[in-house]
Amino acid sequence: FQTPDLHRKLFAKIPFPLSGGTSNDRLSSSVNKQPMDFFEINTYRLFESRLPVKTPKYYFGDISNETSNYILITERVAFAGMETLKAFEIEGPYVKCKDYQLQGKDKEHYMVLLEAHAKIAAAHKTGKMGSEDFLGANLAMRPSSPEFYGLNPSASSGAPPASVSAQLKQAIKFFSETAKVLYPDYVTTQAFQDKFFNTMMRLSAYFAEITFWKHSDPDYVALGHLNLNIDNAYFWRDGDGKLDCGLFDWGGFGSSSIHHRIWWGFNCSEFDQFSENLEEYMAYYIDRYHALGGPLLKSQILKAGILITALENMMYMVASVPNCLRMCPAKEWASIQDRSDPRISDDVGGKSTLRTTLQVLGNGLRVLEEMQADKVLDDWITDVYVAVFQQSPKTDAMIFE
Repeated sequence: FQTPDLHRKLFAKIPFPLSGGTSNDRLSSSVNKQPMDFFEINTYRLFESRLPVKTPKYYFGDISNETSNYILITERVAFAGMETLKAFEIEGPYVKCKDYQLQGKDKEHYMVLLEAHAKIAAAHKTGKMGSEDFLGANLAMRPSSPEFYGLNPSASSGAPPASVSAQLKQAIKFFSETAKVLYPDYVTTQAFQDKFFNTMMRLSAYFAEITFWKHSDPDYVALGHLNLNIDNAYFWRDGDGKLDCGLFDWGGFGSSSIHHRIWWGFNCSEFDQFSENLEEYMAYYIDRYHALGGPLLKSQILKAGILITALENMMYMVASVPNCLRMCPAKEWASIQDRSDPRISDDVGGKSTLRTTLQVLGNGLRVLEEMQADKVLDDWITDVYVAVFQQSPKTDAMIFE
């Protein structure tokens, strides 16, 4: 039975098969990242009418607690392509790490995404998304108590230093030799490699303390989309040419650090536009979040959290280097000239994992060198860990041994 408010074209989302080339992806999503899928279903099921942004109409969702199998059925977004479109026709679809498809208008699109971030965060802060008890029972809500984060003033609070060191050395070989064609010339210098190694070892040593800091001030913690890249939104223009967007892919939706979410919306973007516009992006977010009912944030704290999160994100990419070499073996790199080579720019096995890892790694390297993220981390240790937390800096033995 068809009524005007129902759709004939639907979209169904199901997990990867636990076999063949997608076996690791299924383990990652259904084991390591759960209850991510449960929270996505809850977002549509319970919050569709409360969200202050457009999202595809929800029809059905369910998940098995025994097998982790799930299904989500929504309205299918009517993407209309990349050419000149009429008012309200939907652009795209866009994909991760290909912002050149935005035809030079990427700043405009990211401003719209920041508006969506601010609307959701402010709706949470003003109580429009429901009580904290209701949210805590149905979404991923980060606690603020230090006991949750595993702080360790007497040792590294990240992975074992020996393990981190080995991963970093493999990553250095990868970006300075194997895949150096993709990255700035300075990555081949000993000075940069030393900076990279020492900064990332310090970052790992303070992993739990940084994560706690990012969630310790409730002004900087709010509901938000976990991974608001270009490919997790759909865009259209109204009759006056004004850009707007809707959001989907709500996996893991809940409350978390605003610094974290802002970087994870830019991590797949073009570095130059991010670095050139960051101050304007932050000013816009701070203004809109406050105007919509959220607290007034300090740009210095927000920026420090964004850049430190970029280093944290790069650590995940470091751990993914072995997978990069499985998806594109070292022998292939001798003939790769730039990032447009289809062996690394196209999806591999139906996934954007390789392209995304290479892009995010490169963005992290440039944040470290060109935005002086190593100094930002050092300042955090001095100004927060020592001055606010009243702790002595971790020793070289704690960091490196």
